[in-house]
Amino acid sequence: MRGLWFVALAGCGVDLDFTSDATSIRATARGDGTTEVRVCAGPSGLLSCNAMESFHVTMDGSQADTAPVLYGGLSATLPIDQAGVAVVVTRGRDGASATTVLPEPYRLDGPGASDRVSRTGGPVTVTWTPSGRADRMLWLLDTTCGSETSAVLGDTIADTGSVAISTARFPGRPDVDCGATVTLRREHDGSVTAFEAHSTIVGAQERSATFQLVP
Repeated sequence: MRGLWFVALAGCGVDLDFTSDATSIRATARGDGTTEVRVCAGPSGLLSCNAMESFHVTMDGSQADTAPVLYGGLSATLPIDQAGVAVVVTRGRDGASATTVLPEPYRLDGPGASDRVSRTGGPVTVTWTPSGRADRMLWLLDTTCGSETSAVLGDTIADTGSVAISTARFPGRPDVDCGATVTLRREHDGSVTAFEAHSTIVGAQERSATFQLVP
C-alpha cells in the first residue's frame, strides 16, 4: 500500500492542528530485490510533508539521495532487500541520522487473482510464516470498483501466521464486482539521533494478495 490515508472528522467548533515538526521514515521491501525508503519530513501536515529537506540513504554499500514525490514526500530506492541489513538515513543540512533494519521476509498465501470472493461469504483468510520475533504486523485493504478506488487502514496484529478479515471491512460498492487487495506489513522500529521529538524510522517487509470481490 503506497497511498495516503484520509481521515473524516465531524464536529462543531473544534480547532484541530495536524502540523508536526517530526520526521517519519519507512524503509519497505516488497520481495522484488529492492527497498523503497519514503520520508515525510517535518514540518508536516495531515496530507503534506516538507519537500525542502534532502536525505542520503545507505544500505550495505548501496547509496542514494531522496527525490520529491507526491504531497511533498521524498523517496529513494536501493537495489537490496535482505533481512537484517541496516538502513541509514541522514539529513543533508545537519547530519541528523536514523537507522533501522529490515525484518524477516515471508510469503503471503491467500486468494489469488483468478479467485472470486463473495462479500456475503465467510472471512478472507491470509497466512504466512511467523518470524518468531517481536515485530508487529499490520494489515491494509484497498478496492477498485470501476473508476472508484477506496482504502482502509486495518488492525495491528500479532505475528501468529494467520489472520481472518471479515468481508464487511472491505471498502467500495457492495453491488458490483471489485478488484481487492489485502496487504500485510511486518514492521521493525529503529532509532533516530538529533531529529525533532517524535520522529521515527521503521523497517518493513510488505506482501499483498489480490483477488476479485463480488456481491
